[in-house]
Amino acid sequence: MRGRATRLLALVLVSLSTLEIVSFGALCVLTGGLVSYGRLQARRGHEVLDTGDTETLPEGVLGDRPVFRADDHVLHPFLGSVRRRGRKRRGGRVPWAVELGFDRSAQVLFGKSPRQQVIVAVFGGSVADIFVRLSGADLAAALEASDRFAGKKVTVASAALGGFKQPQQLMALNFLLVNGARPAIVINIDGFNEVAFPPVDLVPKHVWPFFPRDWYYRVAMLGPKLRLSLGEIAYLRKSRAQLAELFSKPWSRWSFTAGLVWHLRDRRLGFQTTRAEATVLSETQLGDSYQTLGPAWNPGALEDLYRGLARMWWESSVQMQRLSSANGIEYYHFLQPNQYVEGSKPLTTEERRVAYREDHEYRPGVEAGYPELRRIARRAGEDGVSFHDFSYLFKEATGTLYLDDCCHFNEDGTAILAEAIAEIVARGRDAAEVGSAPFPRTTECGQSFAVDMRMRNTGESTWRRTDLYELGPVLGTKEVFRSDGHRLPIASGTEVAPGERTTFRLELTAPVAPGPYETRWSMMREGTPFGAPISKRIEVRCDS
Repeated sequence: MRGRATRLLALVLVSLSTLEIVSFGALCVLTGGLVSYGRLQARRGHEVLDTGDTETLPEGVLGDRPVFRADDHVLHPFLGSVRRRGRKRRGGRVPWAVELGFDRSAQVLFGKSPRQQVIVAVFGGSVADIFVRLSGADLAAALEASDRFAGKKVTVASAALGGFKQPQQLMALNFLLVNGARPAIVINIDGFNEVAFPPVDLVPKHVWPFFPRDWYYRVAMLGPKLRLSLGEIAYLRKSRAQLAELFSKPWSRWSFTAGLVWHLRDRRLGFQTTRAEATVLSETQLGDSYQTLGPAWNPGALEDLYRGLARMWWESSVQMQRLSSANGIEYYHFLQPNQYVEGSKPLTTEERRVAYREDHEYRPGVEAGYPELRRIARRAGEDGVSFHDFSYLFKEATGTLYLDDCCHFNEDGTAILAEAIAEIVARGRDAAEVGSAPFPRTTECGQSFAVDMRMRNTGESTWRRTDLYELGPVLGTKEVFRSDGHRLPIASGTEVAPGERTTFRLELTAPVAPGPYETRWSMMREGTPFGAPISKRIEVRCDS
């Protein structure tokens, strides 16, 4: 009897093992590559990034930390849209941050903070929001380990909302401040949404491109067919999220057979969602009121569109800087990485399979828009914005970082981002002012002359040659008085502490043709300008 039971148990185990092997093979064929439990969990986690409520997912969905589902958004009179308020906990009050439409972590922004506590508020879209969830603790720990924040408690909160694009971050900052938020530092991580979304979901419907994402479908008078399709999309997305959560349970997470069942069911739901979305996009007669379309505008050429989008993005950042400064808050702006920026990352086999599509609808916006963003951001020093271009942050990374074909990173990617941001924030804001710059008003054609430019360090970091502090021609301008265009580094062995001054000797040569010329110089760190530039107009004369 005992031997029979043993043989039966062995048969069951062999059958289950065989089923697992067959399921593993089927998954490899269906997904086009090797699968693992971790990869299946990461894909399940992706299904809930843009759907669901405020409850948490099981650990392990995206790495080994709890990951939250982004909420459904509801219309907001000032911000366009915010998170739908979650269910009130029994016997408790809904936090003020949640009442205002933001993440629960933003509650720390309200109320008086202890002197030794530093509150960091992160603004942006879903990339910024996920960054806080996955690596906010990493950023806090890195800052606490720095000399600048030694002995202080750093807390990182999300003031970001999925789909947000400028000027929504600017409006959100203002809205939070007037409602009592008091962060010490504001970090803005954006750029992708601003150039990728409008050409896809606003411009084709003749909606003002600076309105919030999907504005047309949010506020237009919807016909019965469209209402049905939108309801179907919401239902299907919710179903995919619930399915992913179900198969993330311990009883199914570690089974390839369960993974195969989830994959087949999820793929079917995905096809149904795509079909419903196509129906929505095909509906074009939804209303032409001001509420739906916004201010009248002429899109013109695509180049004009992207220049306009970049201008709104940058001017919004400038206003965030000024608003922050007026309230005693430090402001830092980072242009987020994206896989469609050419040469920005060597994509792995996994990334090429799941995170890159030649025909992706967002790719043209990134390829045409990011150069415009970088171009206008050259004004950072002049406009007093601590801006940092992270579009090539992953250029040397060889591992898999992107988890979808839009823009999102896994925990390895957010960890790299946290380390880079911490390095910049830990050293404090760079700032400079010109003490003296005795440029001549006139000079002779081809004449060589020298100018001793005196600069004062008005920032929080010490200037050192090893940290690549230097004086150089303003980016985007042609410096005609210095043919080599080289920058002048801090003198070797010299340290310029905050409040101190240093002198740069410019050896210049006038052009050989007569006329008025302008020379523009600025302080830089690692090629990024800071402080107001010095601009002088010199008349070149050829008397002979």
